[in-house]
Amino acid sequence: MTKQSARLTYKQVQDRLLSMPRFADVGDRAANFALEQIQNFLHDTGDFSKNIPAIHVAGTNGKGTVCSMLASVYTRSGYKTGLYTSPHLTDVRERFRIDGEIMPESELVDFFEEMDVVLARHTLTFFELTTVIAFWYFNRKGVDIAIIETGLGGRLDATNIITPVCSVITSIGMDHMEQLGNTIEEIAAEKAGILKKKIPFITGDIHGTAQQVIRERGEAIGAIALNRLTYPTKLMTDVPSVFEKTNIDLVYTITQKLSEQYPLDDIHFREALSDVRTYSGLQGRLQKLHPQYNLYFDGAHNVDGLNALGAYLEKKYDLQSSSVVVAMMKDKLSKSMQSFFERFGKVYFFELNQPRSAKLADFQTICPIATQIYPTQDIVESLRNQSKTQLVLFTGSFYFYSVVSEWMGTYKTTTSN
Repeated sequence: MTKQSARLTYKQVQDRLLSMPRFADVGDRAANFALEQIQNFLHDTGDFSKNIPAIHVAGTNGKGTVCSMLASVYTRSGYKTGLYTSPHLTDVRERFRIDGEIMPESELVDFFEEMDVVLARHTLTFFELTTVIAFWYFNRKGVDIAIIETGLGGRLDATNIITPVCSVITSIGMDHMEQLGNTIEEIAAEKAGILKKKIPFITGDIHGTAQQVIRERGEAIGAIALNRLTYPTKLMTDVPSVFEKTNIDLVYTITQKLSEQYPLDDIHFREALSDVRTYSGLQGRLQKLHPQYNLYFDGAHNVDGLNALGAYLEKKYDLQSSSVVVAMMKDKLSKSMQSFFERFGKVYFFELNQPRSAKLADFQTICPIATQIYPTQDIVESLRNQSKTQLVLFTGSFYFYSVVSEWMGTYKTTTSN
């Protein structure tokens, strides 16, 4: 009688995931990223990704919010709905949700035990592995529909092995230029790589040559361009932004297009969008960290995202009387961000414990008035006191979220606006 090996612990699984190479750490492969590795892995397993009806969402900004809105609508309408997004904020299992609930620890352990032999035969990056985990989990649980967010770009993103029921490109901006190109047209071409023959697609507020590139790509491969519909009545979400109306219309158009396969009623649509955070588990997007105080976190980390955030906030707050606490990756810094930070009366900088983190001197090249912040009890209390009457915004990187949560004692807080 053979002795059974001990079951992996969740801590061992976590350690294994953390040891996986990140995209920024894989050298030449990062410069020439491709789908071959994940395709080979899935070929070895029978490719469980083919069994999942999915909506595929790309875009420089807004894709995570649109994904969460779609997941919220389908969950509220009674469909078992998978949601794969990145990055996670405090726990890797946040990337894999069904009906708003993160993957249980036991399921993640099951994946590593079931796939142990196959994993030993392949070399995957962290994002490739989490993408495989998402497809495995959604297939295992038999979701009715999955909302899949790209990680980087589109054409050669690990998620682009699927043939979805609909493709979405929310926006095009200058980000990840090392991998996607140095012009708006090159970046648009990479994002347009998610379009598929005979599959409907829709875009957000994308204009000029970027929109032209996407349209031409769609025509060349025989994808079906959808005209964006306008939701007929006024509707507010709990994830407000300057793009709120566009996002609502995108979600409305997609659900209308797919209504034969996934019928839903307007009451559920409205309820879902008024409570996206509850139905999808969304965090880190203009999230209020305390029910009484004006403490907010938003993971905006590029020029377009910060400008959109500023345009929304200045309608509600006197930013010259407000404070912003920022932590950023060095490779995200841009002189074009200066105007955003100049709107605030006080700018504090925090250096993350990350290899790519900017230092104060780096950040001061775009915001000379910034001062270093150290999270002593006095500083934290000062920020809390400021937020009783003024806005205190934490922003710059999603990696900052767990740090801020610890400062504010809000790991369990999911309070929305």
